Amino acid sequence: MKIDRLLGITTYLLNHEYASAKLLSERFEVSIRTINRDVDILNMAGIPINTLFGPKGGYQILNSFKLNNQIVDDDSYNYIITALKGLNTAYQDKRIKNTLDKIESISNSFHNNSNIILDFSLAKEKNQEEKIKAIEASIQNKRQISFEYTNSYNETNTKLVEPIVIIYKWYAWYMLGYCVKHMDYRLYKLVRIKNLTLLDDSFIKEHRPANDILNDYDKLDTDKNINIVLRCKQEVKIQVEEYLKGTITKEDEKYFTLAFCVPEYERMWFSLILGFGNDVEILEPIDVRNRLINHINNTIEIYK
Repeated sequence: MKIDRLLGITTYLLNHEYASAKLLSERFEVSIRTINRDVDILNMAGIPINTLFGPKGGYQILNSFKLNNQIVDDDSYNYIITALKGLNTAYQDKRIKNTLDKIESISNSFHNNSNIILDFSLAKEKNQEEKIKAIEASIQNKRQISFEYTNSYNETNTKLVEPIVIIYKWYAWYMLGYCVKHMDYRLYKLVRIKNLTLLDDSFIKEHRPANDILNDYDKLDTDKNINIVLRCKQEVKIQVEEYLKGTITKEDEKYFTLAFCVPEYERMWFSLILGFGNDVEILEPIDVRNRLINHINNTIEIYK
């Protein structure tokens, strides 16, 4: 609907510094001419949108403009409250509950009829909440932290870090931080952090927004990835696709071949392959196949 598109353009401009007509046309799947007309309509309706020229040409909304909360309907409140409740299952904080109470009080007609429930209670790793709170305090006050960190090679070192943001991904909590020694951004897994201390020293660097840093980090990720090829029995196809994902390259009535890419020294994928026992076989690479054989033989020696 046209009114939805007009509202969508306004909301997008409020959340971004500027946007080109081409970007808006692609986002809302209409022509550039339609976007130009929509902007004229919004200006006539009293929404102050400036036209920018030059390399950053496009549209920009005045910082002083705010949307009235009446444009948010009960469905929108449902999504907001569902997200907040999900966050609260992973990290219980009074501020989250207070925010939830405020959002629920905005709409008297709100009813908890969400079709989605987000349960991240698995994210409540033992002894991680104290670390998260200390890191949050570090970020808010721009104070450095020090801690002992054990990497995937089982090497332990003391780190001096300026935290940027806390992330929950890959079923674990991580911290994106600026390593003072290496003058670079790194991801640290919270469960590998010990003896975390909040220091009095202030940040030595002004950091960019977390999303910008993460985008660059993902492009420059130096972890060595390897390509694994498995031959799997059809009986475990659902489980293999669920936990290992990847691409099926061959298939017959009894077996299928799965190819996937993983960080070489992460333990999770290796443990999963072990867990499938004789239902899967590593075909490539040969060194990973030999690594699995050695692991099995050493395990057998223990139980002899």
